[in-house]
Amino acid sequence: MSVLIGEAGPVLDRGPRGARRDACPSVAVPFQTIDGALLRVRLPGGLANSAILRSVAEVAGWVAGSVVEITNRANLQIRGVLAGDVDRAKVVLTHSGAVRANGRDDARINVVASPLTGLDPTEVSDVRATVATIADLLYTAAPSGLPAKFGVIVDAGGDVHLRGRRHDLALGAVLVDAEVYFEVAVGDGLMLSRPAQPVLLLDLAAVPTLVAAVMALCANGERGADVLASHGYTPLMQRLAQDVGAGAWLVHPQTVCSQTQQSQIPVGVGAGWVSGTPVLGRMCADDLYSLADLAATHSGGEIRVTPWRNVVLPTTVTHKVQTLLQQLNMYTDGNDPVQSVVACAGSMGCSSGTADTQAHGRTLINMLRTVPAATRPASVHLSGCAKGCASTARSTFTLIGGETADTYDVHRNASVQQPGSAVATGLNVLDALNFVVDHV
Repeated sequence: MSVLIGEAGPVLDRGPRGARRDACPSVAVPFQTIDGALLRVRLPGGLANSAILRSVAEVAGWVAGSVVEITNRANLQIRGVLAGDVDRAKVVLTHSGAVRANGRDDARINVVASPLTGLDPTEVSDVRATVATIADLLYTAAPSGLPAKFGVIVDAGGDVHLRGRRHDLALGAVLVDAEVYFEVAVGDGLMLSRPAQPVLLLDLAAVPTLVAAVMALCANGERGADVLASHGYTPLMQRLAQDVGAGAWLVHPQTVCSQTQQSQIPVGVGAGWVSGTPVLGRMCADDLYSLADLAATHSGGEIRVTPWRNVVLPTTVTHKVQTLLQQLNMYTDGNDPVQSVVACAGSMGCSSGTADTQAHGRTLINMLRTVPAATRPASVHLSGCAKGCASTARSTFTLIGGETADTYDVHRNASVQQPGSAVATGLNVLDALNFVVDHV
């Protein structure tokens, strides 16, 4: 059982093993886990700067064996903070701008965006201003009954896109007759291919009204998927078009261009940017300090955090920065299996976990490095329990911690939420990892 550390005392926030939380940790109200308090710093659109990173590193530095994690919503979280240091952490993180003044409202700012927006020459539109507008709405105007996990995806289009990722609301920049609009999805991902159903389009000025309308539909505690299920797709889009009014249109799907290919993960050196991937998305305080200094020197202090758990620095001295990132225990080779293995906190950091997924994930990465790249799985997710906190995506192999400590049930082409039938059950760690290596 996890505990939310609140101003009025602890609030219990988890039921039986395998149940999903109905809240997320924040700096104002951290989770108390078995390795200490867990503080999540929300980065709208994954955008951060050196000052924010230094404040996160400072707090992490108070913890022996400090760990800062990149989440699959492109946020940062600090593990293991002592209960007596939580209030001091709030002050430090608020002062740097990592957290807004009202920490409880800051926890509502769940916005994921294309991490290369403004840098990707193939994108449809730079969405940074739209991300900032939505973040302000979530901070100032979110209704009290809105689910704590309510969030928005803003996709800029291009080769590095977020189509297919599910959230309560998704907005995707698209071109229609050479004009930029936003396509709308509620409780689902933006489509990679066009079904035979109408598409709701918005112009830029209508985005705040649309976000407010969807928040109102979820104000009774329902998630976007619940709203979609209760209304049905076309009636819901019709209702939102009416709620928004001018600036919203239902159009034939064939009039809208969209992505048809899998999103590219920003790895290594690009045109005006460099990215690095820490093993399992984890960094220590010293490396985070050094990353902040690197950004201050070579990218104007700007850092992008991505939903693929890596970091991007906009820079013109790409190869120099690539070398410096490698010195910070970051991997910049897209063929390294560190790019394809995801693991949750596991039994060493979460009371729900039955397997030490962090140790096992590192072992698997090293095992995969010994086999040819062509025989490696595209993606592997190690989950310590049936909640699947580290990823909601479908993976080539999904390993779910079993009832017995350090055992796994292995699922193929599945997610934790939709595992299907296991291809192997109750395997010990070595057998489970070997199964992944041998059965691509």
